[in-house]
Amino acid sequence: MYSAALLFIWASVAGHANAWTVTLAAAVTVLAVARVRAEERLLRTKYAVCLANIRTAVNHPHGAATTLTTKPGRRPRSIV
Repeated sequence: MYSAALLFIWASVAGHANAWTVTLAAAVTVLAVARVRAEERLLRTKYAVCLANIRTAVNHPHGAATTLTTKPGRRPRSIV
């Protein structure tokens, strides 16, 4: 989404290049990069538990075909 917007903005700058449009496009690019980094950080924080469970399931001795919500002390059940 951001890359498409930046593509249109920089295409406009290429067609109408002057100091104002280059400055504005550079500012929008910096803000878009900052927003993408902030969103990635938020998603990693919010879904850290899910990612840990997926990594655990993939590395589990029974393979990835086990439930991710197995209660402690219970044997994992197969999803398949």
